[in-house]
Amino acid sequence: MTRDTPVILLIRNFNFMPEQVFQQKEKLIGIGDLFRNVWKIYSDKFLVLAGIAVVPGIFYFFLGIISGFAESAGTSSQLLFFIIRSAVFLLAVCGLVINILANCALIFAIIYKDQIGFGIKESFSIAWSKFFSYAWVSFLAGIFIFSGFFLFIIPGIIFFVWFAFSLFVFADEGVKRLNGIKGMSALFRSKGLVRGYWWKIFWRFFVLFFIFFIAAAFVNFISDNAGAPFLGNIFSILAAPFILVFNFSVYNGLKSIKEGIPFVAPERREKIKLILICLAGVLVAVVIILAVITPSLWLRLII
Repeated sequence: MTRDTPVILLIRNFNFMPEQVFQQKEKLIGIGDLFRNVWKIYSDKFLVLAGIAVVPGIFYFFLGIISGFAESAGTSSQLLFFIIRSAVFLLAVCGLVINILANCALIFAIIYKDQIGFGIKESFSIAWSKFFSYAWVSFLAGIFIFSGFFLFIIPGIIFFVWFAFSLFVFADEGVKRLNGIKGMSALFRSKGLVRGYWWKIFWRFFVLFFIFFIAAAFVNFISDNAGAPFLGNIFSILAAPFILVFNFSVYNGLKSIKEGIPFVAPERREKIKLILICLAGVLVAVVIILAVITPSLWLRLII
Protein backbone atom coordinates (compact mmCIF):
# COMPACT_ATOMS: atom_id res chain seq x y z
CA MET A 1 0.00 0.00 0.00
CA THR A 2 1.54 3.26 -1.15
CA ARG A 3 1.56 6.41 0.96
CA ASP A 4 0.17 9.64 -0.41
CA THR A 5 2.55 12.53 -0.93
CA PRO A 6 1.92 15.82 0.94
CA VAL A 7 0.69 17.44 -2.29
CA ILE A 8 -1.86 14.66 -2.88
CA LEU A 9 -3.10 14.96 0.70
CA LEU A 10 -3.51 18.71 0.30
CA ILE A 11 -5.40 18.23 -2.96
CA ARG A 12 -7.75 15.71 -1.36
CA ASN A 13 -8.45 17.97 1.61
CA PHE A 14 -9.06 20.88 -0.74
CA ASN A 15 -12.06 19.20 -2.45
CA PHE A 16 -10.66 18.99 -5.97
CA MET A 17 -13.88 17.38 -7.20
CA PRO A 18 -16.61 19.53 -5.67
CA GLU A 19 -19.36 17.92 -7.76
CA GLN A 20 -19.38 15.02 -5.32
CA VAL A 21 -20.70 17.21 -2.51
CA PHE A 22 -23.00 19.57 -4.38
CA GLN A 23 -26.32 18.75 -5.98
CA GLN A 24 -27.24 20.70 -9.11
CA LYS A 25 -30.65 22.33 -8.97
CA GLU A 26 -30.62 24.43 -12.10
CA LYS A 27 -29.04 24.07 -15.51
CA LEU A 28 -26.61 26.44 -17.14
CA ILE A 29 -27.58 28.04 -20.40
CA GLY A 30 -26.84 25.83 -23.42
CA ILE A 31 -23.70 26.44 -25.45
CA GLY A 32 -25.63 27.59 -28.51
CA ASP A 33 -27.71 30.11 -26.56
CA LEU A 34 -24.61 31.15 -24.67
CA PHE A 35 -22.77 32.08 -27.87
CA ARG A 36 -25.83 33.96 -29.14
CA ASN A 37 -26.01 36.00 -25.93
CA VAL A 38 -22.28 36.66 -26.04
CA TRP A 39 -22.47 37.84 -29.64
CA LYS A 40 -25.33 40.21 -28.80
CA ILE A 41 -23.39 41.84 -25.96
CA TYR A 42 -20.22 41.93 -28.05
CA SER A 43 -21.89 43.52 -31.06
CA ASP A 44 -23.88 46.02 -28.99
CA LYS A 45 -20.76 47.24 -27.14
CA PHE A 46 -18.29 46.64 -29.97
CA LEU A 47 -17.04 50.22 -30.36
CA VAL A 48 -16.40 50.60 -26.64
CA LEU A 49 -14.75 47.18 -26.26
CA ALA A 50 -12.63 47.51 -29.39
CA GLY A 51 -11.67 51.07 -28.41
CA ILE A 52 -10.34 49.84 -25.07
CA ALA A 53 -8.63 46.74 -26.48
CA VAL A 54 -6.78 48.69 -29.17
CA VAL A 55 -4.97 50.95 -26.66
CA PRO A 56 -2.27 48.40 -25.67
CA GLY A 57 -1.92 47.42 -29.33
CA ILE A 58 -1.14 51.00 -30.35
CA PHE A 59 1.31 51.38 -27.49
CA TYR A 60 3.21 48.20 -28.39
CA PHE A 61 3.25 49.22 -32.07
CA PHE A 62 5.17 52.38 -31.25
CA LEU A 63 7.32 50.47 -28.76
CA GLY A 64 8.34 48.17 -31.60
CA ILE A 65 9.37 51.17 -33.70
CA ILE A 66 11.48 52.54 -30.83
CA SER A 67 13.11 49.14 -30.36
CA GLY A 68 14.04 49.19 -34.05
CA PHE A 69 15.75 52.54 -33.54
CA ALA A 70 17.70 51.05 -30.64
CA GLU A 71 19.02 48.24 -32.79
CA SER A 72 20.15 50.61 -35.55
CA ALA A 73 21.67 53.05 -33.04
CA GLY A 74 23.91 50.33 -31.64
CA THR A 75 26.07 50.41 -34.77
CA SER A 76 26.74 54.15 -34.52
CA SER A 77 26.91 55.05 -30.82
CA GLN A 78 27.10 52.85 -27.74
CA LEU A 79 25.87 55.70 -25.53
CA LEU A 80 22.86 56.33 -27.73
CA PHE A 81 22.17 52.61 -27.83
CA PHE A 82 22.22 52.43 -24.01
CA ILE A 83 19.89 55.41 -23.65
CA ILE A 84 17.38 54.06 -26.14
CA ARG A 85 17.47 50.55 -24.69
CA SER A 86 16.90 51.98 -21.20
CA ALA A 87 13.94 53.94 -22.55
CA VAL A 88 12.60 50.78 -24.20
CA PHE A 89 12.80 48.91 -20.88
CA LEU A 90 10.91 51.65 -19.05
CA LEU A 91 8.32 51.78 -21.82
CA ALA A 92 7.95 47.99 -21.62
CA VAL A 93 7.09 48.33 -17.92
CA CYS A 94 4.60 51.05 -18.85
CA GLY A 95 3.21 48.69 -21.48
CA LEU A 96 2.58 46.03 -18.83
CA VAL A 97 0.70 48.58 -16.73
CA ILE A 98 -1.34 49.72 -19.74
CA ASN A 99 -2.17 46.13 -20.63
CA ILE A 100 -3.43 45.37 -17.11
CA LEU A 101 -5.32 48.66 -17.05
CA ALA A 102 -6.98 47.91 -20.39
CA ASN A 103 -8.03 44.43 -19.26
CA CYS A 104 -9.51 45.93 -16.11
CA ALA A 105 -11.31 48.59 -18.16
CA LEU A 106 -12.74 45.90 -20.46
CA ILE A 107 -14.18 44.03 -17.49
CA PHE A 108 -15.84 47.16 -16.10
CA ALA A 109 -17.17 48.07 -19.56
CA ILE A 110 -18.80 44.63 -19.77
CA ILE A 111 -20.21 44.76 -16.24
CA TYR A 112 -21.67 48.25 -16.75
CA LYS A 113 -22.82 47.45 -20.29
CA ASP A 114 -26.41 48.49 -19.55
CA GLN A 115 -25.48 51.81 -17.99
CA ILE A 116 -26.10 54.64 -20.45
CA GLY A 117 -23.09 56.84 -21.10
CA PHE A 118 -20.58 54.38 -19.64
CA GLY A 119 -17.94 54.29 -22.36
CA ILE A 120 -14.20 54.14 -22.88
CA LYS A 121 -13.35 57.13 -20.67
CA GLU A 122 -15.50 55.92 -17.78
CA SER A 123 -14.11 52.38 -18.04
CA PHE A 124 -10.50 53.55 -17.83
CA SER A 125 -11.37 55.96 -15.03
CA ILE A 126 -12.76 53.29 -12.70
CA ALA A 127 -10.06 50.84 -13.80
CA TRP A 128 -7.37 53.34 -12.79
CA SER A 129 -8.93 53.86 -9.37
CA LYS A 130 -9.00 50.09 -8.76
CA PHE A 131 -5.77 49.24 -10.54
CA PHE A 132 -3.75 47.83 -7.62
CA SER A 133 -6.62 45.79 -6.18
CA TYR A 134 -7.38 44.37 -9.63
CA ALA A 135 -3.70 43.62 -10.30
CA TRP A 136 -3.44 41.78 -6.97
CA VAL A 137 -6.41 39.51 -7.71
CA SER A 138 -5.06 38.95 -11.23
CA PHE A 139 -1.64 38.04 -9.83
CA LEU A 140 -3.09 35.62 -7.28
CA ALA A 141 -5.23 33.81 -9.86
CA GLY A 142 -2.34 33.69 -12.31
CA ILE A 143 0.25 32.36 -9.86
CA PHE A 144 -2.07 29.66 -8.52
CA ILE A 145 -3.02 28.49 -12.01
CA PHE A 146 0.61 28.64 -13.14
CA SER A 147 1.80 26.61 -10.15
CA GLY A 148 -1.00 24.09 -10.64
CA PHE A 149 0.17 23.29 -14.17
CA PHE A 150 3.57 22.27 -12.79
CA LEU A 151 1.86 19.73 -10.51
CA PHE A 152 1.28 17.31 -13.41
CA ILE A 153 -1.03 19.68 -15.37
CA ILE A 154 -4.38 18.43 -14.00
CA PRO A 155 -4.38 20.68 -10.90
CA GLY A 156 -3.66 23.62 -13.21
CA ILE A 157 -6.71 22.83 -15.33
CA ILE A 158 -8.84 22.50 -12.20
CA PHE A 159 -7.52 25.78 -10.84
CA PHE A 160 -8.15 27.48 -14.18
CA VAL A 161 -11.84 26.58 -14.11
CA TRP A 162 -12.16 27.33 -10.40
CA PHE A 163 -10.64 30.78 -10.59
CA ALA A 164 -11.84 31.76 -14.07
CA PHE A 165 -14.34 34.26 -12.65
CA SER A 166 -12.17 35.81 -9.93
CA LEU A 167 -11.71 39.11 -11.77
CA PHE A 168 -15.41 39.46 -12.50
CA VAL A 169 -16.17 38.63 -8.88
CA PHE A 170 -13.80 41.41 -7.82
CA ALA A 171 -15.22 43.95 -10.28
CA ASP A 172 -18.87 43.02 -9.74
CA GLU A 173 -19.05 41.96 -6.10
CA GLY A 174 -15.93 43.65 -4.79
CA VAL A 175 -16.13 47.14 -6.28
CA LYS A 176 -19.86 47.69 -6.59
CA ARG A 177 -20.52 46.73 -2.96
CA LEU A 178 -19.26 48.30 0.26
CA ASN A 179 -16.69 46.02 1.91
CA GLY A 180 -17.03 43.71 -1.08
CA ILE A 181 -15.09 40.59 -2.05
CA LYS A 182 -11.41 41.21 -2.75
CA GLY A 183 -8.05 39.46 -2.75
CA MET A 184 -8.05 35.72 -2.14
CA SER A 185 -11.74 35.89 -1.19
CA ALA A 186 -12.49 36.63 -4.87
CA LEU A 187 -10.78 33.36 -5.80
CA PHE A 188 -12.79 31.38 -3.26
CA ARG A 189 -16.01 33.08 -4.37
CA SER A 190 -15.26 32.02 -7.95
CA LYS A 191 -14.57 28.48 -6.73
CA GLY A 192 -17.89 28.50 -4.88
CA LEU A 193 -19.76 29.55 -8.01
CA VAL A 194 -18.12 26.75 -9.99
CA ARG A 195 -18.92 24.08 -7.39
CA GLY A 196 -21.31 21.54 -8.87
CA TYR A 197 -20.79 22.81 -12.43
CA TRP A 198 -17.08 22.18 -13.00
CA TRP A 199 -17.42 19.85 -15.98
CA LYS A 200 -20.09 21.95 -17.68
CA ILE A 201 -17.93 25.06 -17.40
CA PHE A 202 -14.85 23.16 -18.53
CA TRP A 203 -16.57 22.03 -21.74
CA ARG A 204 -17.81 25.55 -22.45
CA PHE A 205 -14.30 26.91 -22.18
CA PHE A 206 -12.98 24.00 -24.21
CA VAL A 207 -15.38 24.78 -27.06
CA LEU A 208 -14.50 28.47 -26.90
CA PHE A 209 -10.74 27.91 -27.02
CA PHE A 210 -11.05 25.26 -29.73
CA ILE A 211 -12.96 27.72 -31.94
CA PHE A 212 -10.43 30.46 -31.36
CA PHE A 213 -7.52 28.07 -31.91
CA ILE A 214 -8.90 27.18 -35.34
CA ALA A 215 -9.64 30.84 -36.11
CA ALA A 216 -6.15 31.94 -35.02
CA ALA A 217 -4.53 29.23 -37.15
CA PHE A 218 -6.57 30.37 -40.16
CA VAL A 219 -5.69 34.04 -39.61
CA ASN A 220 -1.98 33.21 -39.23
CA PHE A 221 -2.10 31.17 -42.44
CA ILE A 222 -3.69 34.07 -44.33
CA SER A 223 -1.29 36.64 -42.85
CA ASP A 224 1.79 34.52 -43.67
CA ASN A 225 0.72 33.93 -47.26
CA ALA A 226 -0.51 37.48 -47.84
CA GLY A 227 2.51 39.08 -46.19
CA ALA A 228 0.27 40.93 -43.71
CA PRO A 229 1.48 40.15 -40.16
CA PHE A 230 -0.76 42.88 -38.74
CA LEU A 231 -3.78 40.61 -39.30
CA GLY A 232 -2.74 38.53 -36.30
CA ASN A 233 -2.59 41.65 -34.12
CA ILE A 234 -6.04 42.74 -35.27
CA PHE A 235 -7.42 39.29 -34.52
CA SER A 236 -5.96 39.38 -30.99
CA ILE A 237 -7.45 42.82 -30.35
CA LEU A 238 -10.90 41.68 -31.47
CA ALA A 239 -10.74 38.27 -29.76
CA ALA A 240 -9.80 39.48 -26.25
CA PRO A 241 -13.11 41.33 -25.56
CA PHE A 242 -15.14 38.42 -26.96
CA ILE A 243 -13.46 35.96 -24.59
CA LEU A 244 -14.11 38.27 -21.64
CA VAL A 245 -17.77 38.68 -22.62
CA PHE A 246 -18.02 34.89 -22.79
CA ASN A 247 -16.46 34.64 -19.34
CA PHE A 248 -18.87 37.25 -17.99
CA SER A 249 -21.92 35.49 -19.45
CA VAL A 250 -21.00 32.19 -17.78
CA TYR A 251 -20.27 34.02 -14.52
CA ASN A 252 -23.60 35.83 -14.67
CA GLY A 253 -25.42 32.55 -15.22
CA LEU A 254 -23.74 30.93 -12.23
CA LYS A 255 -24.42 33.96 -10.05
CA SER A 256 -28.12 33.84 -10.97
CA ILE A 257 -28.33 30.13 -10.16
CA LYS A 258 -26.65 30.57 -6.78
CA GLU A 259 -28.18 33.91 -5.89
CA GLY A 260 -29.71 32.59 -2.67
CA ILE A 261 -26.49 30.98 -1.44
CA PRO A 262 -24.52 33.47 0.72
CA PHE A 263 -20.78 33.70 0.31
CA VAL A 264 -18.83 32.58 3.36
CA ALA A 265 -15.33 34.02 3.56
CA PRO A 266 -12.66 31.30 3.52
CA GLU A 267 -11.06 30.30 6.79
CA ARG A 268 -7.38 30.85 7.33
CA ARG A 269 -6.59 27.15 7.02
CA GLU A 270 -8.26 27.00 3.60
CA LYS A 271 -6.07 29.86 2.41
CA ILE A 272 -2.99 28.15 3.82
CA LYS A 273 -3.83 24.91 1.96
CA LEU A 274 -4.08 26.79 -1.32
CA ILE A 275 -0.84 28.67 -0.65
CA LEU A 276 0.97 25.39 0.15
CA ILE A 277 -0.21 23.84 -3.11
CA CYS A 278 0.96 26.97 -4.92
CA LEU A 279 4.37 26.83 -3.25
CA ALA A 280 4.71 23.16 -4.21
CA GLY A 281 4.03 24.04 -7.84
CA VAL A 282 6.48 26.95 -7.78
CA LEU A 283 9.12 24.67 -6.25
CA VAL A 284 8.62 22.12 -9.02
CA ALA A 285 8.87 24.91 -11.61
CA VAL A 286 12.14 26.16 -10.09
CA VAL A 287 13.59 22.65 -10.05
CA ILE A 288 12.64 22.11 -13.71
CA ILE A 289 14.14 25.45 -14.75
CA LEU A 290 17.37 24.74 -12.88
CA ALA A 291 17.53 21.26 -14.38
CA VAL A 292 17.20 22.67 -17.90
CA ILE A 293 19.43 25.73 -17.54
CA THR A 294 22.21 24.30 -15.39
CA PRO A 295 22.57 20.57 -16.06
CA SER A 296 26.27 20.76 -15.21
CA LEU A 297 25.38 21.92 -11.70
CA TRP A 298 23.24 18.81 -11.14
CA LEU A 299 26.08 16.60 -12.42
CA ARG A 300 28.45 18.15 -9.86
CA LEU A 301 25.94 17.58 -7.07
CA ILE A 302 25.47 13.94 -8.07
CA ILE A 303 29.19 13.26 -8.41
